[in-house]
Amino acid sequence: AALARPAMIALLAATACASFIFRQLSTTINLHLLDHGYNEAHCGMVQSLNGILIILVEIPLTAMTAWLTYRAGVAWGFLLLGLGVAVNWFGGTLWLVSLGMIVFTLGEMLCLPRHAAWVQHLAPAEMRGRFSGLIAFAWLGGSLLGSWAGLKLYATHPGTLWLLCGGLGVVAALSLASLKSPR
Repeated sequence: AALARPAMIALLAATACASFIFRQLSTTINLHLLDHGYNEAHCGMVQSLNGILIILVEIPLTAMTAWLTYRAGVAWGFLLLGLGVAVNWFGGTLWLVSLGMIVFTLGEMLCLPRHAAWVQHLAPAEMRGRFSGLIAFAWLGGSLLGSWAGLKLYATHPGTLWLLCGGLGVVAALSLASLKSPR
């Protein structure tokens, strides 16, 4: 039943793309900083920016964007995730990577609260567990591929990885935006 719904198929594909992008936060972005002469403390500072922004901004941002549909919030969020990582294509300064983290975190705050709610909205009451399981599988698949392929690509063509993440964000957003259903 889940795979008979175009919205769920699009959400599964978009989720796998977003998960690939997410994985770069704990893998290649830190390597990017280290390769540009920064140390582990700088990596931790950039990573902590994500948590600080979520603590300070997520509730007000969610309230200010409550008018967005599930689809729009997730699509815009996934786009910003990709763009936040793609910023690294321009270089590896601490300020630039921090800017990318801010853009990424805004995307995260837009998409994640709506994502789980949208899955539950798409699922018939008796199939919510199955739909949630499929989404978890998409998150896992994207994360596994993101770790392996992201590290391999970063080792040989880091610029291509950043552009790929931006492209995956665009593909994820467009796949959701192209749905006929407003939710």
